[in-house]
Amino acid sequence: MGLIETLRSALAGRYVTPPQPPSAIFKEFVPENEPEEFIEPASIAPRLENIEGVACAISYTDSGGRVSERTITCKRLDRKGGTAYLYAWCHVREQVRQFRTDRIREVYDIESGEVIAPHHFFARFSGSDGASPTNLWGLSVAHRADLLAGLNILTFIARCDRDFHADELEAVANYVDDWAEAHRYSDRLPVDDVSDHVARLAPDSEQFVVSLERVVDRGGTNLALIGDYMDAVIAADGVLHPNEAHWAYVARRVISEAG
Repeated sequence: MGLIETLRSALAGRYVTPPQPPSAIFKEFVPENEPEEFIEPASIAPRLENIEGVACAISYTDSGGRVSERTITCKRLDRKGGTAYLYAWCHVREQVRQFRTDRIREVYDIESGEVIAPHHFFARFSGSDGASPTNLWGLSVAHRADLLAGLNILTFIARCDRDFHADELEAVANYVDDWAEAHRYSDRLPVDDVSDHVARLAPDSEQFVVSLERVVDRGGTNLALIGDYMDAVIAADGVLHPNEAHWAYVARRVISEAG
């Protein structure tokens, strides 16, 4: 078994935990016997799209009319016929679940606690009525996937101690600046928008592994930057947490093996 497969096996089922919105507006609960469909994670492998790893909280009405509120990490947004479906990790059930977006009553921002209309929230990632998503940041498809891969790696390491310190977020923002300069996007990449996106990321283990694979495969500047910034993120808050040190060490071994 190669090192990347060993890493995938060791991390299987691990999710970093995002914060919950303020309790004044959000009360996490789910019905005992809910009908949402369980999805095998392997059937929705990461594609390095903008919605992957985005954490939020939702108020949802199931097919039986029962309301639930839960924190989720998004995995994929797909459309079947005229209906859009969100596949996400439910942090209450600790399973991948399928949600019809037309049954999502409200979306709660994990950072600000803002209540967002579902239509406006999902338009960022799928557009509305078939339009293009609104947060592609002016990048080519390949460069967007490269940037997202780096963000997933750094955010997973930052959040694996269950905290995302402001100094760690600043370190990731510095990575975005350096990445943009290296790829000649400095004058047109909306760095503030990207940083705002990062603050809401809580990627899962599969997103971490797939992102690491992409960075290794692409090599060059992407690989050099990620090595430097893993160290920067770990050092940012002045606390060397064992989880951060461990997964960064394993990531460096993967990078070293590839080189």
